[in-house]
Amino acid sequence: MINIPAIQDNEERYRALFDRSIDCVYILDFDGRFIDANDAALNLFGYTKDEIRNINFTELLNAEQLQHAAEVFLEILETGFQKKLSEFKLHLKKGIEVYIESQGSAIISKGVYTAIHTVARNITQKKSNEAKLKEALSKAESGNRLKSAFIYNISYAVRTPLNGILGFSQLITQPDLTEEEKDQFYTLIKASSNRLINTISSYIDISLITSGNMEVNRKPFDLHKILYQLKEQFEPLCSVKNIILRLNIPQKTSEIIFHSNYELLQKALSNLLDNAVKFTSRGEISFGYVIKPGRLEFFIKDNGIGISKEAQSRIFDNFVQEELLHTRGYEGNGLGLSIAQGIIRLLGGEIRVESDKGAGSTFIFDIPYEEFREEMKTTGLKEQKVSIPDKHVVLIAEDDGISRYYLKRLLATDSIEVLLVANGKEAVEQCRSNPEISLVLMDLKMPVMDGFEAFQEIKIFRKELPIIAITALAMSSDEKKVLELGFDDYLSKPVSKEALTEKLKKYGITK
Repeated sequence: MINIPAIQDNEERYRALFDRSIDCVYILDFDGRFIDANDAALNLFGYTKDEIRNINFTELLNAEQLQHAAEVFLEILETGFQKKLSEFKLHLKKGIEVYIESQGSAIISKGVYTAIHTVARNITQKKSNEAKLKEALSKAESGNRLKSAFIYNISYAVRTPLNGILGFSQLITQPDLTEEEKDQFYTLIKASSNRLINTISSYIDISLITSGNMEVNRKPFDLHKILYQLKEQFEPLCSVKNIILRLNIPQKTSEIIFHSNYELLQKALSNLLDNAVKFTSRGEISFGYVIKPGRLEFFIKDNGIGISKEAQSRIFDNFVQEELLHTRGYEGNGLGLSIAQGIIRLLGGEIRVESDKGAGSTFIFDIPYEEFREEMKTTGLKEQKVSIPDKHVVLIAEDDGISRYYLKRLLATDSIEVLLVANGKEAVEQCRSNPEISLVLMDLKMPVMDGFEAFQEIKIFRKELPIIAITALAMSSDEKKVLELGFDDYLSKPVSKEALTEKLKKYGITK
């Protein structure tokens, strides 16, 4: 005899478990249509109980997952249950996507499998966390590769010019050298030194760009002056490789007064030209600009090795030359394009490349431009009319013995008497006791009293005395800060003979 109340009691108990389960529970027929679903499933899928009965589970899947769903249904139909959890990505209303992890078993009626009872859990957050973890691991691995590239590059980029400097410095002392050989060795030492300075500057630049600390100090300047200076700078390098260097300026354009950052624009163009020369062995390189509405569009075009389409997406990444680590065959630290891109973005522009492997490259970038009609203002180093005594006494305040001796040698002429001190306090005392001092070369970082404090002390009683700051801080923003503090002029280390000679002429020490 069938116990009807017991059956009803079991059904009510099952219904309560079905409806109140925190997991998603739903029943499908073997064609995939929903027969029933509990509240958790309805909330996840975003349908009412009536709406979901008109939905087929396969409608929520993409084409790739339909085959997997068919395999799961077949396994349940053949064995009565699903052995392993399945993962599905569901496409719900309003473009919502969720991931579920589910396991089904057959519902038996009169010994026949009639439907699939499925329990599922929302694993969307879990998948998101896994994706974030995977991305973090990828970034960590990328970071490790970048560190390896950095270590290799900085070692290569520093040791290579040092090899030239130290090697030829030893060779140049040999007694049997001809004057021609000495001149050649000196030229190579100077070239290696400049390369080392450029390498260090590149690492500083990329650090400032990456950290967001590179400053843009805009002022009006003659754009053509920059372009002609760059042509003059790169022509000897092109000549050595038999490359023709052309500067293209729009016709009937005699002058462009550009209101931007002179030093940064020059550095961006210089890096791009350096890149063109490096990867070009024949033909020509052309650079210049065209005027477009509201902007100037610059270009650097070469007949070099070109860049493959695959590499163009990463050519502006740090340390990339389209060759990897030890297989690189071209001089450089792989930062030139990264620096150029960073600077151009700081100036309000964007850069792109047009290239094919073996067919040369053209780098194009634009910068906002409004015609600057005001008369150019001199915002660079301050020109002063100072009364210089007939006796030229120059005080060098520098704590580093080698730098102090180097500056003394640069000033070694019959018309200049040099005084040497090793800290700011001694500099103040010398200026107080020697009214004949005509000029001070002041290092900023010294013991006892630094150059900033010594400058302030001296200006109290020798306001008219020109004081030139000499510092290893070589960024354009550093020059601006030093001049804003009141220093009469600025020289960055390493101090070249040409730069110092220019300052001596400016202040009447030499003619």
